[in-house]
Amino acid sequence: MGFLDLELATGDTPGPTHRSYWVAEGSAARLAAGAYPSRSRPPEPGEMPDVTAALLEAGIDCFVNLTEDQPGEREDWLHRYQDYVAGASGS
Repeated sequence: MGFLDLELATGDTPGPTHRSYWVAEGSAARLAAGAYPSRSRPPEPGEMPDVTAALLEAGIDCFVNLTEDQPGEREDWLHRYQDYVAGASGS
């Protein structure tokens, strides 16, 4: 199935998290969009952020981060989720 062949979601199905929504869905491909999939502070050691876990459980295995670092701020203003995603999704 090519990207242009995806059927757009109707909006009837809730997104995988409370701050996300389905753009396209179906058994062949799922595409969701939403807020940054982590939290502003690190979770406890060995704990995955709830939002990241919910996305992985919904079958999301590719993440595109469009968040920019704040000018003049620390680079780590949001807790990074990459380690959780790479370890859980097999990517």
